[in-house]
Amino acid sequence: MSQDDAHAQEEDLIAQRIAEDQGWVRVQTRTFTRWVNENLKTTEHKVESMDNDFGDGLKLVALLQQLAGKPIGARVTKKPRIRAQKLENVKICFDFMNREGIEMVNIDNQDVSDGNMKLISGYGVALDSSLPDCYWF
Repeated sequence: MSQDDAHAQEEDLIAQRIAEDQGWVRVQTRTFTRWVNENLKTTEHKVESMDNDFGDGLKLVALLQQLAGKPIGARVTKKPRIRAQKLENVKICFDFMNREGIEMVNIDNQDVSDGNMKLISGYGVALDSSLPDCYWF
C-alpha cells in the first residue's frame, strides 16, 4: 500500500468516525430532550432546542428544582442578558448538583452555555442515576 493510499484510508476512517459521532449526538439529543420535557411537563417550561435552551440556565434551574422537589437555593438572574449572567446561572445549577451529590465530570458552565450537545446529553445519564424520581424513556 502506498503512502497516498494509507493517507486516503486514514481520512476515510476519520470521516466515518465523525459521522458516527454526529449520529450518536442526534439520538442522545432527541432522547434527552424527551426526558427533560417529560420532567418539565408540570411546569411552564418546555425545551425545544437543547443546544440553546439551557444556555441561560433558566430551564436548567426549572429542571433541577422539579427533579429534586425543592428550590435550588440561590438567586438566579431571571432575565439574563449578558454572557456573565448566563454563565452564573448555569454555575448555580452546577453548585446545586454538587450539593445534591451529583458529580459532573468533564463538563462546566461554559459547555452548557455554549450548547455543547455531546456533553449536555451525556450529563442526563448522571442526573437520571443520581435522582431517584426521574422519568426516563
